[in-house]
Amino acid sequence: ATLTKDYLIIGNNSIVAIYNGDKNYTSARTVGNFTVDKLASTVTVTVVDTEYGIPVEVIVQVGENQTGFVEIYVNGLTYVGELKQGEARFYIMGLNVNKYTVNVTYYENDIYHSSKNSTSFNVTKADITATVVAQNVTVEQNASFAINNVTRDFNGNVTIVINGHVYYNGTVKSPIEIARIIQANNYTANVTFYGDNNYNNKSYPVNFTVSRVDPTIDVTIADVTY
Repeated sequence: ATLTKDYLIIGNNSIVAIYNGDKNYTSARTVGNFTVDKLASTVTVTVVDTEYGIPVEVIVQVGENQTGFVEIYVNGLTYVGELKQGEARFYIMGLNVNKYTVNVTYYENDIYHSSKNSTSFNVTKADITATVVAQNVTVEQNASFAINNVTRDFNGNVTIVINGHVYYNGTVKSPIEIARIIQANNYTANVTFYGDNNYNNKSYPVNFTVSRVDPTIDVTIADVTY
């Protein structure tokens, strides 16, 4: 005889078989025990390389009919999310430029075993933004550069180069005053922001003019007698 049952309890199960007997055999009864194991689960994790300053999206997906919770571990921190339609999404903030590994765990439940997976991703450098304006001066004045609207968390330096000569190399501030340029002409300064691990170096060409000075001539004539 064969017995088919659609729903069984996970773990230990018992079945009782009874034979009622007939004219040739007496009745009999026996008990059998068997174990129904949990189903194997699957979990995948997907992350794409992301530019610094943008939240990193971590997508976790599980097998059909799996429910419950998943955990991810990134850069020393643990995040837990509930699965919805077989998927959970996480958004990780504050990661500096580097290569990272994300480990994911699907939590065991009444039906499925736990499972794990991992993948790697990169946080790449971003571009700095800034506005730089140079003041037009005469040959008797020091040139001055106004630097504003610099990306908020930029921690590098700035250099100002004119015709191959470095006039300034140091911390970002505004204004920056450089030494006098004694030859009148139109100039282009190469203003470069550099030295922050999270940002690409960025150069701005800045035009300005050094003008000649109009001389002042005083003439004094002494009184004379004809």
